[in-house]
Amino acid sequence: MFAETFAGSRGPLTKGLTADIFSQRKVAFDATTWQILLFLLLLFLAHELYAWGKKPLLADNQKANTFPFQCALLFFWFYWYVNQSLVLPVTLDFAASMGQSATMSGFFVSSPLATSIAGLQVGKMIIGENAWDQASARRLIIWAPLVSVMLTAIEAAVSNSVVHFDLPAKRASFWVILALSNLAAFIVALPYVPLMVMWAKFTPKREMTFWMIMAQCSRQSGFLVGPAVFALLSQLVGRGKPIAPASALAWVLVAQVIIGYCSVMLHSMALPAQLPDDVERMEEDSSPGSLDGVEDSVDSLDILEREQVVASMIWYSFERSFVTAAIEVSTIMLLEVSYGWPSERCGLVFTVVSSTSLLLTWLSSMVMSRNSVPESTVFMVCKLTSLVGVIFLFDFGIGPAGLLLADSLVYGCASVSNGIAQGWGSKAAVPNTTFSIEVYRTYVMSLECAAHFLAPVVARSILDFGGQNIYALVQLCMTALSTATVYKAVKMVWALQGLSDPKNGKEV
Repeated sequence: MFAETFAGSRGPLTKGLTADIFSQRKVAFDATTWQILLFLLLLFLAHELYAWGKKPLLADNQKANTFPFQCALLFFWFYWYVNQSLVLPVTLDFAASMGQSATMSGFFVSSPLATSIAGLQVGKMIIGENAWDQASARRLIIWAPLVSVMLTAIEAAVSNSVVHFDLPAKRASFWVILALSNLAAFIVALPYVPLMVMWAKFTPKREMTFWMIMAQCSRQSGFLVGPAVFALLSQLVGRGKPIAPASALAWVLVAQVIIGYCSVMLHSMALPAQLPDDVERMEEDSSPGSLDGVEDSVDSLDILEREQVVASMIWYSFERSFVTAAIEVSTIMLLEVSYGWPSERCGLVFTVVSSTSLLLTWLSSMVMSRNSVPESTVFMVCKLTSLVGVIFLFDFGIGPAGLLLADSLVYGCASVSNGIAQGWGSKAAVPNTTFSIEVYRTYVMSLECAAHFLAPVVARSILDFGGQNIYALVQLCMTALSTATVYKAVKMVWALQGLSDPKNGKEV
């Protein structure tokens, strides 16, 4: 009884968003769709058969830090975020058409991320940092996402089959689709920690911040491409006519499957089955010191300070993720419900936001790569800019322009600062301690998933029942909290300047 009341309750903002206002037109999958998916699967299996007992096509058994390996990691982030941006524009309409509320649409987005926490914990137990097995790690990284992709294809078929069900059957089907989504999320999260441990083993410390900033570019590229793909799908599938949200979701899931196959294939070709020859030498060369040019790196701090940096970056990952996840779902809801924008146009808003993020990330990486501005200064400036930007989330009567300005500033600066945060956390981590790279990555991913679970439900509920200004106040408080967390870490690095020998650093 409580679940039905919770699922069906609507606030003042979405009281007119009922199931009977949506199109019932279904666009069925044709034979070509299934043939494309089967071809991609056979292509993957052909490569694995080719690589059986020998080197994968793009792998290198002598050199760890190869360009194809880093590209595979970057595509992993692109795939993760393009999936989110693809599905976000349709979730509110899908939930409403299935007899659910705006709050439940947020739950549909967030619950798979909560399930991912369990998946990464199980994955860490399967392949750990202290008992590393490269061949087993590679198998988990490749085959778990493949199973997840196949579950997503089943989810797409189910979603497209429920279009003409009656409302009680649709309400029940909503939970079936959600269960499939959660199962796929659990399985795809299994290799996350092993993949990050592999990245830490293969990447020199002096390059970690750079590649983490590139990872932010990949994430933003996912948000840039996702809405465009959604808009293109809407035109190609609908042919200019509205289609049922459940059918639209099904086609979005097919797009996710195709991109997922590409990610699995790239990892299959780029990840070696054995540890490259230079891994041990690279770990020995990763001694603390001034790796970042204009200021001492966080791994020049003493052992207690490094632990504090790791802890700060872990908490920052939750605070930043909550703010950005809330922006992702709330902006679409406000534009669609308050300003009457169509879902395709709402999705394209993230093209503007992601373009701004990419520009800021590129400019920041150029500035830091030339050693003209310290990482810590860029870090702090980005957080203060986010704090100013979030003020424009309040309703000042300027309409969508204020939302776009706030989203661009907050999201763009969060992208830059998260790249630095991930680099700092990875460099400050110490093997065989309570703040090793494995522990750090596990906590970061867990808290990011927790934030992405809470934010859509909380943000859409606050908007529905409290309005835009209450939502903006919550965002302001979270942004202020993340700024304080960053300052704690930055202050330690600033205190280090001039106190340590840049040649020798501090011993750990």
